[in-house]
Amino acid sequence: IAKQHKIIKALIARANQSHELGNSAYSLFQSAISLQSKVSEKTRDLEAALSTLGRASDDLESSEEARNQTRDSLEDALETMEGGFALFTDGRLQVCNDFFKNLIPDACNIIQPGLPLVRYFRVLSRSRDISPRDEADRLNMEGAAQHQEDRATPPFVVALKNDRWFVISYRRTSRNNTVVLQTEITAVVRSNRLEKNRLID
Repeated sequence: IAKQHKIIKALIARANQSHELGNSAYSLFQSAISLQSKVSEKTRDLEAALSTLGRASDDLESSEEARNQTRDSLEDALETMEGGFALFTDGRLQVCNDFFKNLIPDACNIIQPGLPLVRYFRVLSRSRDISPRDEADRLNMEGAAQHQEDRATPPFVVALKNDRWFVISYRRTSRNNTVVLQTEITAVVRSNRLEKNRLID
């Protein structure tokens, strides 16, 4: 009886242990299924995000390509213009033609994209390569150098050392954009000078 009792007790203990392992295994199985479901869900979300990112990247690339093409076309068009032309956005140089860049020799090196409009006019007002026609033009140039936003600065006339004459003006085309023009008036000045001399004679 003692042996039977010991055997029965051992069998019951083994049965209970087997039952507990079975529940544990089932629990682990359920956890694995749940985890697999969550992993699959996260994977789908990630794939959707990557797909959206890919489309956004393609759109951005197309937009960047279109912007570069537009910029190149604008630069090509600017090179065909007579005189100098520059576009400043938010007070900084975006694009200009070679004529604008090379007109004033001692300002040539600083005229690069990103140049502040204020600095451009300040360099003009201090340049040794140009001189204002009269005191009013000097004041207008200095006013442009201060970049007073509350009023439009009148154009000013400058003379280059080789007897070339230009009108430099700027106008705001929108809230953020300003156009600066360099228009040559050498022929007009020389013609007026000849006419003045003829009248004096």
